[in-house]
Amino acid sequence: MPPARGPLLRELLADLGGTAGCKVLAEGMSARLGVDHSTRRVRHIAKSAPGRVLDLGAGYLTLLPTVRRPVVAFAVDLVLERGNLLPVDALVDAILAEYPHGDRRAVRAWLAQEPGRLQVDRAGVRYLGPRRA
Repeated sequence: MPPARGPLLRELLADLGGTAGCKVLAEGMSARLGVDHSTRRVRHIAKSAPGRVLDLGAGYLTLLPTVRRPVVAFAVDLVLERGNLLPVDALVDAILAEYPHGDRRAVRAWLAQEPGRLQVDRAGVRYLGPRRA
C-alpha cells in the first residue's frame, strides 16, 4: 500500500532541509507513488494538514515549526535594502538562493501576482507600502 500523502509530503520536505518548492515536491511525490501529482495537488495536501506545513509564498512550503520568514518579507527587505528598485532577475535569483529547491517560473509568477506590496515593471521590482524601519 502506498504511503499516506500528508506524511510523505512532510518526509520529502524533511529530506530537502525543511523547505522546498511545490514543483520539486510534486516531482518527488510522483516518483514515490507512481502517480502524477501537480503543484496544485501538493498545495491541497499541505492545506489538509494544518499546523504541520506552512505556505511561505512563491510556491514554497516549509515544515513547522520553522524559522523561515515568508518570501514576501524577504523580498520586501531586499528591495528596500537596494534602494527600492531591484531588477526582476536579481530578486528571483536572490529568492532562489535564500529558499532552495524552488522553481524560477513559480517565483516570477508570484512576483507578478503579489498585490499591493510589490510592483513589477520594466525597470524592476519596487515596494509600494510604507517605509519600514
